[in-house]
Amino acid sequence: MPFRFIILLFAVFTLNGSHHSFSFSRNRTIEVSFQLNKVTEIHPSCQIAIWLENPDGKYVKTLFVSEYLSYGGFSKSEICPDWSGKANWNHTSRENIDAATGATPSTGDIHFKFHCSEETIPQGVYIYMIEVHLIENYNELYKGKIEIGKKKNESPASVIYLPEKFLKEGNILSQIKVKVH
Repeated sequence: MPFRFIILLFAVFTLNGSHHSFSFSRNRTIEVSFQLNKVTEIHPSCQIAIWLENPDGKYVKTLFVSEYLSYGGFSKSEICPDWSGKANWNHTSRENIDAATGATPSTGDIHFKFHCSEETIPQGVYIYMIEVHLIENYNELYKGKIEIGKKKNESPASVIYLPEKFLKEGNILSQIKVKVH
């Protein structure tokens, strides 16, 4: 009887240990990188929001939002209006606000890493959105499709100008790369 008990304990610990390693493998990373370009025509605010939506356009989760935007700027309709209209930020918990908020990026190479467990962002196809406020009611919205799941993937971004293209020099962001690991 004791020998069977030892084998049973061994089996329980082995299965329990493999369960934990399987859970660990479900943690994924979304890497977002881009060049925030210096412009000479204006002094842009560069308030930025990065979030995920499902393919139907329903808001899923804010990954990053500039500090000014997160702590009150969201109430100004001209600053990142797509994000503020979908995120319902004034009803978000302080914990989620603090987790997603960061300093407004300076010009140059920008890199973000977001760790996403399956509990917070389930496996599936998502639309990533990066909205940048320029000046007044001018914003640029970059979007692309990513798949979060078992395989690595990368996605290019397309840009939408809100309300129209403001800068004659080019876009405020370039070299946008969004990778899922």
